[in-house]
Amino acid sequence: MKKLYFLVAICLISAAAGSAQTYRLPASAPAAPVIAGKLVFKVKAEYRSSCRLNTVDQAKVKEALKSIGAKKVYKKFPTHQAPESMLSRDGKPYTDLSRIYGADVDPQLPIQKAINALMATGMIEYAEPLFIMEPLYNPNDPDTASQYYLGLLQAYDAWDISKGDSNYVVGVTDTGTDLDHPDLAAGIKYNYADPINGIDDDNDGYIDNFQGWDLGDDDNDPSVDIVHGSFVCGFAGAVTDNGVGIAGPGFKTRFLPVKISSNGLLIAAYEGIVYAADHGCQVINCSWGSFGGGQYGQDIIDYATTNMGRLVVGAAGNSNNDAPFYPASYKGVLSVTATNDTDTKWVNSSYGSNVDVSAPGEAVYSTIFDNTYSFSSGTSFASPIVAACAALVWSANPFMSPLQIAEQLRATSDDINGVPGNAAYINQLGKGRVNLYRALTETPKSVRFEDIAITDGNDNAFAGGDTLQISGLLHNYLQPLSNLDVTLTCNSPNITILNGSFNAGAMATSTTLSNGAAPFTALINPAIPFNSHIIFTLTFSDGTYSDWQQFDLVVNVDYINMLVNDIGVSITSKGRIGYNGSGQAQGIGFTYNSTSSHLYEGGFLVGTDTLHVSNHLFDSPTSVVADDFYSLVNVRKIIPSVVSEFDLDSRYNDDGAGVDKLDVAINQHSYAWSTPADSKYVIVEYVISNQGTGALQDLYAGIYCDWDIVAYVDNRGEYDAGRKMGYAYNLGTPNYYTAVKQLNYGSNNCYAVDNDGSSGSISIYDGFSTAEKYMTMSTPRLASGQAANGNDISMMVASGPHSIAPGDSITVAFALIGGETLSSIQASADAAQDKYNTLNSVAVIDVKNEGLNNVFPNPFSNTASVEYSLLTDEDVLIEIYDELGRKVAEPVRQHQQPGTYTLQLDLHGNSRGIYYCKMMTNTYSGVVKLLRY
Repeated sequence: MKKLYFLVAICLISAAAGSAQTYRLPASAPAAPVIAGKLVFKVKAEYRSSCRLNTVDQAKVKEALKSIGAKKVYKKFPTHQAPESMLSRDGKPYTDLSRIYGADVDPQLPIQKAINALMATGMIEYAEPLFIMEPLYNPNDPDTASQYYLGLLQAYDAWDISKGDSNYVVGVTDTGTDLDHPDLAAGIKYNYADPINGIDDDNDGYIDNFQGWDLGDDDNDPSVDIVHGSFVCGFAGAVTDNGVGIAGPGFKTRFLPVKISSNGLLIAAYEGIVYAADHGCQVINCSWGSFGGGQYGQDIIDYATTNMGRLVVGAAGNSNNDAPFYPASYKGVLSVTATNDTDTKWVNSSYGSNVDVSAPGEAVYSTIFDNTYSFSSGTSFASPIVAACAALVWSANPFMSPLQIAEQLRATSDDINGVPGNAAYINQLGKGRVNLYRALTETPKSVRFEDIAITDGNDNAFAGGDTLQISGLLHNYLQPLSNLDVTLTCNSPNITILNGSFNAGAMATSTTLSNGAAPFTALINPAIPFNSHIIFTLTFSDGTYSDWQQFDLVVNVDYINMLVNDIGVSITSKGRIGYNGSGQAQGIGFTYNSTSSHLYEGGFLVGTDTLHVSNHLFDSPTSVVADDFYSLVNVRKIIPSVVSEFDLDSRYNDDGAGVDKLDVAINQHSYAWSTPADSKYVIVEYVISNQGTGALQDLYAGIYCDWDIVAYVDNRGEYDAGRKMGYAYNLGTPNYYTAVKQLNYGSNNCYAVDNDGSSGSISIYDGFSTAEKYMTMSTPRLASGQAANGNDISMMVASGPHSIAPGDSITVAFALIGGETLSSIQASADAAQDKYNTLNSVAVIDVKNEGLNNVFPNPFSNTASVEYSLLTDEDVLIEIYDELGRKVAEPVRQHQQPGTYTLQLDLHGNSRGIYYCKMMTNTYSGVVKLLRY
């Protein structure tokens, strides 16, 4: 199955090593709704002894839970104990469900703040929202009583080979079933060890779970609350050969109704998988899901597959796109999409690299409440068809592992790539459409490439010019291989495969082989567009055997993580700082010494009044973003660096603001150094150009940061007027400081926000309006979080007011600072100011008074004069670079006597912007910054 690999691909410049992993919504996923006021978290293994039924007996965790208003804390799986051993017989790690907790928290609190507060304790493995799962249901009107899918599956021929076994059970995690339906009642796997008598006879923690269980309402009545569940049950376990209604493809296969809904809402979806796994269901069907996927869901899948030896089958989604859909896209899940009676993709079926197989799902006929039948369409119904087939095949091959059963079904499916209606979805609908007869009668070969690791040998930014090295483990699931060859190709013309072949040779069943000693290699074209989604295809061949597997990657992304010194921060292409887009899906935030992020949200703003503020920050409490900034040149690293050890450049305008735009273009530069005095700050500079026809008056430009330092509720913000610096710190332990300092000359304003609106502050819990943004840029409020225990705080540090004439520009700059004491951030602030002053002086002169002396005029229009001095008889090299480190003029190389000289520069034909003049001799190296307007 294609998602049985673990893709280790760091698409950005390396993330902070050793930091705790906070939940991040997948970057490519559509918005996934979450349940307000509920989250799930897992305690790290080393604190297992602190795990109690309704609390975690650690002061930091208790304080964090208190800070987020946790009214109820509870083990998600209270009857589960830690696994007795670490690894399964296949060498896969067992999953420990005993360390997973649920928490009911303040529903008004942004869920990411609650997550960050828990992660900041350092004791939590992960914390995530609880996603709202949706049944994949698309009803239509009844048509005919045809069960065409049985013919496509060759089910009638398959039943001549095997009719299955009633001891093989499909767990149907759904909205319940019709308990007395004439085609379902006899198909239920009843628990005769716990008859309905008010006693937990089998001591499993559930009283009278004779006919399944209702996890949504926590009772023993799994009766359907919406029709979806009973329809799914018909495919999974309708009684066959009973002279009534329809025939289930699993024939003798039984089903166990595991209701995961309450009043139609799927509130116990992943708990349903655990229940089904614990109660003997060899196959577990999930005809539901969400675009939200995290480690919690993967833990549940790993528990079911590795700990309990079950096969999970999931519906791929009804969104008609290739976005990963969960749980179907988790590794270890057999993902199923839907086709029709001609093997053509159903119009709403999802597709993509994560899909394993297809099955009929359009206009299929099944059981509904109340004792009747109907037609419907959806991947919801393709999934239980495959689940029932899996149970029947497993009964015929009882010694196979769950993943071998999955591969048996996948490898024997019928190729549907040649169906005309599927031309746009080649290799995107899985291996093919499931064929039950072939799965019972053929002995196929099947190898998968798993645990895929992708590196570029340096910063793992995967940018143009990088060479990717791709390695992983080849796993042979089924028949032995005599001489396996593996070939790598790519769908993008901007990717050149340098080494695309690997000979694995002979492989026995259930063996693995690494290509780490001879990885695949691929070169990224320097001209590749930003955020390019590329698909790699692996082709496997061994004699007559041929198969394929795909995995995808996004390269040349539009944000970069700066991790040169003690500060880690993500710099984006649209003015945001820390995270790219709403939420925290992309980026590392703001870290100090590889801690968890201290930043909830941050970014640059520029405005002239309460109606005109351009930015890319949130507007509403649901994190809807003001998408004002439009990228002209995505953020990129300057190679070689000219100013610092790590120079970044990007350009954007505010065309996204429409009629409210200021009509400005912004050239953004970012600089970082690792030298001791400069290791605790990053400089961000903005050149703001007026592109309009009128002057911009009362303009403020600033950086807003919503700081969440360790526990966000005990933060405090203050202002250092002498340094033009707004800083924040937490009152708890460990203690950290963060700051934003203005570096350019001119007036400064700081507004310290109490996010809840206390003590006369604006509130951002109800949104952050344009008027509030301008007010915080232009009006002082010099402290926040002044209550005894601190508060949840934000800070705006802005430069202004400014005036910019048409065609003119101004430059503002800020230092982003981190430290452990007030004195340390003050020292870094002073060092940053000294550094910036040096960068912007007209000369960089060493103590011998040799080198670059002056540039005049500066700024200049087309020509300028550079004055330099020599103290000895030397060879001189003078070069001119643009912001990207490209030489824009022929270098001057000459041997000169001691004295002062003037070099005339002519930059006619070059664009407006910043340039650098670099001079080198045997004893001197210096740079002067030039601005052409």
